[in-house]
Amino acid sequence: MKQCPGCGKNLANGAVTCPFCRCGVGEGAPPVRPGDLPSLTGDIRVEPHTLNWLVLLRRCLSSSGRFSRSQFAVVYIGTLAMFWFLVIALVLGLEAAGVSEDTASTVGGLLILAMVPVMMIAAIGGSIRRWHDLGHSGWMVLLNLVPCVGAFAILYLLFAPGQPEGNAPVESTPVLVVVAGVLVFGVCGVGMIAAIAIPSLLRARVSANESAAIGDIRAVVSAQAAYHSANGGWYEGNLECLATPFAGCVPNYPANGPTFLDPVLSDRQPKSGYERRFEPGRMAAVHPAISSPTSVGEYAYVATPVRAGQTGVRSFCGDSTGLICFRADGAEIRVLGGACPTAAEGCTPLL
Repeated sequence: MKQCPGCGKNLANGAVTCPFCRCGVGEGAPPVRPGDLPSLTGDIRVEPHTLNWLVLLRRCLSSSGRFSRSQFAVVYIGTLAMFWFLVIALVLGLEAAGVSEDTASTVGGLLILAMVPVMMIAAIGGSIRRWHDLGHSGWMVLLNLVPCVGAFAILYLLFAPGQPEGNAPVESTPVLVVVAGVLVFGVCGVGMIAAIAIPSLLRARVSANESAAIGDIRAVVSAQAAYHSANGGWYEGNLECLATPFAGCVPNYPANGPTFLDPVLSDRQPKSGYERRFEPGRMAAVHPAISSPTSVGEYAYVATPVRAGQTGVRSFCGDSTGLICFRADGAEIRVLGGACPTAAEGCTPLL
């Protein structure tokens, strides 16, 4: 070991240049005078040691220094933790405030867009400084961006011991240039993927919503058919009775008897991107000891997209005949007398 005549740091015997003050220390090097010493502000050795996340985040903008393992872990893991904390807190806050799903998605997307540059600066600037501490060029940060290899590079940066006495390269890798390049190529890549994937995802979502709407109509038709047998040969004009037939509906129906319909369908709230509507037909003249007082002879159940073309393309209608039909334009289907329109009236039978 030998000492640098400029700053007094211990150096390896074979060192030619001091990595701390950049003075020549090899054989034949000129004597160092106090006025010859270069500025040391770019080296982490003269930066006050701290584990304050905000201070370290600011230092990521200047890549000429170093980060120890603990400092890199604080800035890298701390930024990820802060990102997820903000996202989760925002989602919970919007849910508690009763904000609509579309508004919540928009606000969440804006937060992610605002946080991405911060995360990139922390990840890239912190990695450049950490590579310096390991005695390598800051351009090794490009390894972090290689799929699969990047994960191993991050683990190496988190756990590998630094080389404080080594002859580390003296350089200043432009953090913002690297971040800008990554963002540009990332945006282009994400845009290309989104252009291909998003239409397929939307079609899949629409198809799933339509299948759910058709399934719910069939569930209502099946429930009414079963209820028809228990209700003296009449259908029910009040869907709640299909979920709780013992609650003043079918006379003498046992409280522990089976129900006919899921309460989720009986309350007719929007579900799977479709609004639901139940249309009872004519009231039936029934015997009060046999049938429900709200019995009807016909009924129709209609499902209409909440936003035509987005949550669903087609609108559907099913009635007491077992028919299920649809309108291809997603417009609301008008029901007359508890029966779905015919094909001639614009409602095409579903095969």
